[in-house]
This record gives sequence, C-alpha cells and structure tokens, in this order.
Amino acid sequence: MFGYNKTCEEDIIQVVIFHPKTHTCSVINPLRRKEGSHEAVRAPKGQVVHFAKAHEGKVYVCVGEFKALKGGQLHVFDTRTLQWSCATTTGDVPSGYGYMWTGLCTCEEDGFVYLYAENFISSDATYLWALDLRSLHWKIVATREPDKDLTPRCIYLYKNRLYVLFECLNYYYETHDYAIMNFDLATETWERLQLPATTVFAKRLWMTFIYRDHLYFVLNDERVDDIDLREKFGNITLNEVALRYSFAQNNWKQVWFKGLTPPDYLDMICLVENTAVFFSLKNKKAYVLDFLPSLRSICLHAVRKYQLDATKLPALLKSELLMHNIFSVNPK
Repeated sequence: MFGYNKTCEEDIIQVVIFHPKTHTCSVINPLRRKEGSHEAVRAPKGQVVHFAKAHEGKVYVCVGEFKALKGGQLHVFDTRTLQWSCATTTGDVPSGYGYMWTGLCTCEEDGFVYLYAENFISSDATYLWALDLRSLHWKIVATREPDKDLTPRCIYLYKNRLYVLFECLNYYYETHDYAIMNFDLATETWERLQLPATTVFAKRLWMTFIYRDHLYFVLNDERVDDIDLREKFGNITLNEVALRYSFAQNNWKQVWFKGLTPPDYLDMICLVENTAVFFSLKNKKAYVLDFLPSLRSICLHAVRKYQLDATKLPALLKSELLMHNIFSVNPK
C-alpha cells in the first residue's frame, strides 16, 4: 500500500509505505533531497498535490499551484526501484488560473485517471478530464456536469461506465443530498441512478468504495435529535450500516457492520485482497475491515483495531500529516 503525504504546516512531501501483513509503516525517499542531506525538502510555496495514482507498479504524482495545473508535469515514483523521475504530459492539458480538481477516479482498470477540472470563477467552465497514464496524454471526456447544483465527490469506473457521486448541501436542514450519475464512455451519455430514500443524511457519507462488482456507501453513525429534521425525515439512526449497489442487478441492499466504531474523521481506504485498510490520523490508529465472502448477505464484518508503531513511523505520527491518497500498489 502506498500513501503520499504532505504536512499541513511545514509543506514537507514524503512517501509512506504501509505493509498490511506486518501492520507496519515506513517513510522512504522524499520527492526531492537536498544535496548531501536525507531530510525531506519543503514543497515550493503555494504548491499542492493535485492527485497521486498508481498504475503498473508506478505512482504518478501531480504537484502544482493551488487550484491550477500549468505545464502538465508529473512526478513518477517507481515502486520497483524506489526512485523518482519527471514526465511531461501532452494533449489538452488543463491550465490557467482558477482550475481546481475534484472527484478523482482510480485508474487500475484501464490506465486512465478521471477527474473534474473546474473553474471557480465561471460555473460554466467545468470539464470531465481523462489522463492516459500509458501515453501521458490528456483529453476532455465531457464538457459539463449533468446538474450545476451538484458537486462531484468521487468517480468510479466499472465496465466502461463512470459512476459519479454528486453532493448537494441543504443549508437550511444541514443535510447532504446525494445523487449518482453514470456516464457511458462509449455513447457519451449520462444516466441517473435511483437512490434509496435513506440516502438523505444528517452528515456526510463516511466513505465509498467498489468491491467485487458492488458499490458500497458507508454511512455515518449519527442520530438526528433536531425536531425539524425528525418531522421531515423521521428519527434517523444510522448505526453501523452501509448501502450496497449491485452493478449487475442494478439494485440496492442494506448491509450491516459488526464491531465497527467509526472515528470522528476517516476517509482514507485501501483494498488489499479481501481486506480494507484505513486510517484515522486524529486518534493515531489504523483499522482493518475484513470481507468474508462466505457471508454473502453480510459482506462487511469484523473490524480489528491496532495501534501503529510510532517508533517506526515518527514522521507520520509526530506531525499532523494530510494523507492525500492511499491505494494498493503491486510492483510488477
């Protein structure tokens, strides 16, 4: 598992490797090194990590100006040699003042990174982009969102369709409304999926991920006590529950967790074989969520918690790091 990190205060860029079998972490090979020094180098002022994705044993990291990508340059980390190199992208590279990135998609299936590049100055300038990691070529997939009132949160690819989760915040009721659209890459058309009524929540979804031809929504553990919300939505109790969407059957099913106590903030996940591993930097713990294939009606089960070894990971645990991306990398 590969995690790409950047400290919030000191702008130090580091690489963190998490080993699921031994439950240990290590910090290796910063993006750049000072001559004769092994200390991590500060990122250039005003630059952030736009995205980091893995494909065929390499991790592609885009570092650029805040809300802008200029020049189309990527930093490439080879997990076999543990070395960095630079690559330049071609095509219609998103550039110019005002662009920001939302809704990154995993690229393991077809070698593409799918993301939204939107101009916060003009609401009409929103595009769905694709970066081919084999040729490092950009192209525009779609030129607008299906609904301007919805903000893309995440994108998943499944059998030549992009499933995009959109969010619309209801400020009056302080709830989050969600919509899922799928975009057919062959016909370039949008289709809206019907969501169950229970997907109107008092707080955000905890996390989403795809596993074995199903899309999982993990809901926040939240009881709504506001009288106005109870009158509108009923007494909402979302205690250790997830919604599972079947791509093949095009239907939803409610599944339950056992032993799960979600921390306050957690949205970093990696699927390793039959196990999901995710982190809570707030309480300095990693969590393991086991998938038991034999329990088809209860696919999410048995959470184990363990404390990370701070002595082996001082840079991660002694400073407040923001984990931009976390995903599985299998060197070839």
